[in-house]
Amino acid sequence: MRLHGNELLRSLRRGEITIAPFREDRWRGSSYPLHLAEHAVRILDRIIDPREAVRVQAIHIPQTGYLMQPGDYLMGHLQEAISSDWWIPAIQWSQTLGLSPFAKATFSILNHRRFNGRVPLLAIEPAWIFPGMELATVSFIASQERALSPQSYSGRSRTNPFSEPGSRRDESGR
Repeated sequence: MRLHGNELLRSLRRGEITIAPFREDRWRGSSYPLHLAEHAVRILDRIIDPREAVRVQAIHIPQTGYLMQPGDYLMGHLQEAISSDWWIPAIQWSQTLGLSPFAKATFSILNHRRFNGRVPLLAIEPAWIFPGMELATVSFIASQERALSPQSYSGRSRTNPFSEPGSRRDESGR
């Protein structure tokens, strides 16, 4: 079940969902837009070796914009912080011209707790980015654990047979 209309506002007011900062004039009934912040990290390495530290450069995205060149890879950050102990945040990524769909999957289901706000951006052609540009929308859906208090949630799926020891796979994963 996806939260719609006044249900979303009620959940925000009860503290079941946190979107900070929240501006009611941006609210769209069943979703809320998410925007790029003014700080990002530019990944300098073209080949990332997990055995080595990744070289990065902190950048400030000015109000006049930042022109990404093909192959540029940034780790951006959202202006909004999102969290919920009761609802699952679902992110619908915008189709931003010039940015790779690989780096921005069209739909992401996040964990119950918090979204860290990091957004990978890969330019496939020259692309301008600006602080405050809309990158995605978030909506909230219920889970089977919705009826449980956040403190009683065990972290295991009630519907995934592979999450319980001995269900189909033994402890070794077979």
